[in-house]
Amino acid sequence: MKYIFLNLFILLSIISNAQNWESFTDFIGTFSSPRSSDLNGDGVMDIIIGGGTDSLFSNNGVMAYDGVDGTLLWNRSSRDELFGSAIFQDLNSDGINDVIICGRDAQLLAINGSNGSLIWDFFPFSTNPSDSGYYNFYNPQFINDVDGDSFNDILISNGGDHSAPSFQSNRPPGHLMVISAQNGNIIQKAVVPDSAEIYCSPLVADIKNDGNEWVLYGTGGENYGGSFYAVLLSDLLLGDISTSIVLDTDLNKGFIAPAAIHQTSSGSYDIIIQSYDGLVTKINGLTFSTLWTYQKPGTESSAEPVIGNFTGDLTPDILLVLFNGVAPSYNDFFQVMLDGQDGSVQFIDSLGVINFASANAVDLNNDGRD
Repeated sequence: MKYIFLNLFILLSIISNAQNWESFTDFIGTFSSPRSSDLNGDGVMDIIIGGGTDSLFSNNGVMAYDGVDGTLLWNRSSRDELFGSAIFQDLNSDGINDVIICGRDAQLLAINGSNGSLIWDFFPFSTNPSDSGYYNFYNPQFINDVDGDSFNDILISNGGDHSAPSFQSNRPPGHLMVISAQNGNIIQKAVVPDSAEIYCSPLVADIKNDGNEWVLYGTGGENYGGSFYAVLLSDLLLGDISTSIVLDTDLNKGFIAPAAIHQTSSGSYDIIIQSYDGLVTKINGLTFSTLWTYQKPGTESSAEPVIGNFTGDLTPDILLVLFNGVAPSYNDFFQVMLDGQDGSVQFIDSLGVINFASANAVDLNNDGRD
């Protein structure tokens, strides 16, 4: 009997060219979000996505699709699942953005956007990366050039031993890392202050609007507690994040979802974080004090809170995706809209289908509401 674990299905409308297409790749699961960049120089954004299955080699670890008609521009194999979402920078100065993407088993790859050839692999060795203290990489983001080569460099987190059984409490500590985008070399790394595991993608922003960039990151996982922190990027670049400020702590379960932020009238940012235990906290970015909290009992979530204008006032609101039950046995999935001003529930529903992914907020009918 033929098992199709998850069919990769993309339906996109390229509005500028009125193109609709579907592209199907058999036997490929994906937790990677599609990202777009013009890879063939035709003026139409193409689609890049990661794929694969935990602990298995795949011929379709990364796939690039033509934005015009959905034909496969190129694909690249991976030794394990690539669940990260691509970021782009022209690393070889050919005028086409190259692809940086990540996933399990210390996979952090830079790929030629024109043809799918490898530019660099963070861990190209045949040995088990966990023996060298490297585990999964989570979604990267660019920071300003650190090593003086004129390329924006990479902020990323590494950790989470996916081979560890749920009852194993002795987990390897997570790290924040700064990687050279030009060659994949480590510029700096630092262990998280609580020595907990990490599954959370870091976020960097000038939170206080004073010229200093802060890194927001969480520790802990599905079964073990952790904290959510803010630390100056300048401290990470010195290799020491023990000065991290605790924004929230969950003793039972950690913080997997990345932070969401929105700018206030003062130019600073407020911060929305959510623990795996479903507790949502809004934090004042100027003072790092708690503004409000919300929790729906009996739910969990690893989905990033989504910020949008849903109620129509001047304070951005929040949409949550919550999983009802305890992993891995969920029996329902809720979509919850919160008023950004006070955290009160404005709407709650269930689509009645599996929903692990974060939503997107966009004003489709141009009425001023997302």
